[in-house]
Amino acid sequence: MSMNRVLLSAHVADAAATSCTRAFPDAASFRDPRVGRAVDSNATDGHAIDWKKVREMFPLAPDMTYLNSGSEGSMPHELLDSYARFNREWATDPSYSFFASPRFGETQALNRQAAARFVGAIEEDVCLTNNTTMGLAMVAFGLPLRAGDEVLTTTNEHWSLLSPLTVLAKQRGIRVIQLPVAVPFADPDALVEAFEAAITPRTRVIAFSHITWTTGARFPVRALCDLARDRGVISLVDGAHALGMLDLDLPALHCDFYACSGHKWLNGPPGTGLLYVNDAAANAAKLLPILSDEAVQSAPGTLITDLLQTRGCNNGPGLTAMIDAMAFADTIGRAAIEAREIELAEHAKRRVIETWGAAALFSPAPGRPDLSSGLTSFLPSADPARARDQAFVQNVVSALWDRYRIYVRTTLFPAYPADDGATLYAIRASTSLFNDAEQVDALVRCAAEIAKE
Repeated sequence: MSMNRVLLSAHVADAAATSCTRAFPDAASFRDPRVGRAVDSNATDGHAIDWKKVREMFPLAPDMTYLNSGSEGSMPHELLDSYARFNREWATDPSYSFFASPRFGETQALNRQAAARFVGAIEEDVCLTNNTTMGLAMVAFGLPLRAGDEVLTTTNEHWSLLSPLTVLAKQRGIRVIQLPVAVPFADPDALVEAFEAAITPRTRVIAFSHITWTTGARFPVRALCDLARDRGVISLVDGAHALGMLDLDLPALHCDFYACSGHKWLNGPPGTGLLYVNDAAANAAKLLPILSDEAVQSAPGTLITDLLQTRGCNNGPGLTAMIDAMAFADTIGRAAIEAREIELAEHAKRRVIETWGAAALFSPAPGRPDLSSGLTSFLPSADPARARDQAFVQNVVSALWDRYRIYVRTTLFPAYPADDGATLYAIRASTSLFNDAEQVDALVRCAAEIAKE
């Protein structure tokens, strides 16, 4: 035990004896009047939701159309209130909050329990993090990879995954092999077959996105992870866009590691996320605690997730507010949120095709919800060559904000199957639970007007 913990033990014992453990809200208890007016669980269809009232629960500016939850979500008013309250509670007794509070403290005991329930896991297999980037780095740098070891990934991955792999290639001499992904993504079996064909005796890890940041394609996670298990390879999944959008059951995906964020589709605070470690007690992958302040003094057999959790001062109030964001999602209904966000994306895809033709859509085609997400990437032009013109796409995105207060972003990806070394650029729109079809229509209409100029 560290000296600080010894010196604080008397204070902690006194405080713990009189403290109240927070009862985390469930779908029935976490309901301010606004949520009650939006969700009618007694309706004849089983779960009627007034999505307009859901939007009113968020502090988004009324004159703004915000379509970028894939970068950052918002936070509902109720969550902002609780987050402020948690910060005041922390500030009232800082040392107890850090060293001993079961919800704010360094072990994050209660928050890990609640987060694990939200993703269908057990507490021991979950470590709370700052974001997806932290979780991916914990795994990439913590695995005992050596020179010549191979990591298979794809050409549509985010820099949060590619950056640590690139560092490992430079420092340890591993080989990072990026498999091309067709855009639009339409054949999950072909992707699994490509990974299978690329596995060699030196392959140690397959690392890929659940939902790609580039086009919102949903990869066949279970099939890829089953392939990895069958071949004795570790699977690492970038789930940045899944938490809060999809109704997740992480153990059912058969992945070894899964990293995700709380600030995007979950609409939690910045600097929140989680890392799932399958069977952390066994730690079959021999993951090392590369970010921890307990590794040098821990007892043999200490859970790898416990070691990674104790890494100095966590944002206890923020992580606690992330749990409230999970409860908020449960109140509305995770399955209903997933259906709503994909329904809006389907509407966006149809409008893109109606306006510019099928070739303008880079996301999976409408009618394939199994491949789709709340992200839609498209070219605001019927001329495919304009996808190679970064300035054109960026100018449309900038004008959408400057003239119409519509916020979207650009995205980019390799031109495959053309495979001529070119990079394609597109608009990426995120349809979250606080958006509606009218906003999607406005996006397409205004983008078409700008692109004609």
